[in-house]
Amino acid sequence: MSPAERIADEVQRLVLEELSEGAGRPLHALAINSVEKPLIETVLRRNGGKQRRTALDLGISYNTLRLKMLKHGIKR
Repeated sequence: MSPAERIADEVQRLVLEELSEGAGRPLHALAINSVEKPLIETVLRRNGGKQRRTALDLGISYNTLRLKMLKHGIKR
């Protein structure tokens, strides 16, 4: 199993666990929120905090990256 597949399995497990606890949030939002913040933080770290390069690597615009960083409380 590849690292990406292991991560996907873990996200599924966590999302289903939260659903069983009555989180009440849509499944898609739970899955995205569980991986988005750590993914952004990891890519930022790999890029030495360079936000434009991070946005490019993630395939999103710089402005979208900034909004996601604000949403998740990521400071750089």
